[in-house]
Amino acid sequence: MKITEIAISGVILQVIFNQPILSMSLPFVIEGLQAGAYYLHERIWAKIAYGKECKECHFREFHEKERKGGKPHD
Repeated sequence: MKITEIAISGVILQVIFNQPILSMSLPFVIEGLQAGAYYLHERIWAKIAYGKECKECHFREFHEKERKGGKPHD
């Protein structure tokens, strides 16, 4: 699917700019930057504890049983 997107981008750039080197290289550069940004985003998001289950209990089980008893959740 990505190959199709790169090819379509290359064709559009060729029609707009009529420069073959720019039309062939720019889509690959953009895809590389997007992949790098996605990788960094996922690495940063993996360090954030928001919405994750804790190791000691199951998140749903805690909210169904322990929260009613007033037990704080770490």
